[in-house]
Amino acid sequence: MAKSALTSLEDQLDLYLVKKAPFQIPVQAKEWIVKYSPWITLVILILSAPAVLALLGLSAVVGAFATAVGVQTGIFYWSAMIFLILQLVLMAVAIPGLMKRKKSAWNLVFYSSLVALVYSILHWISDPIFATSIIGTVVGAIIGWYVIFQVRSYYN
Repeated sequence: MAKSALTSLEDQLDLYLVKKAPFQIPVQAKEWIVKYSPWITLVILILSAPAVLALLGLSAVVGAFATAVGVQTGIFYWSAMIFLILQLVLMAVAIPGLMKRKKSAWNLVFYSSLVALVYSILHWISDPIFATSIIGTVVGAIIGWYVIFQVRSYYN
């Protein structure tokens, strides 16, 4: 049976970020991450809600301008907004399962990180002047994956 692309990616990341990693996060730190990260994520989502709503309101104006400037810019802009919303929804849906240490919730966090990477790339393509560095985006993704893969074994 052929593996899906996501399963293959997950296996590769597990190999290099856990099994072959030169440094393992200490057990106490892993336990702290597993215990408190759902609560930290919940607080961040609540605090970011007004900013996200404002961004969506502004996106109606900016998106219309981006589309007027060029169809390609508008497509990337609206795609980036959709990926941002998807990422936030995945994280919000994962919180209850993370508190119960379910593997399905860990999967949602992993998928959210992939969506975040796609969002950053689309944002960079649509506005390379104001967007973050693509190198910083990739490094941030690797650091995030390192942490979530280090604690993956805590989720059943």
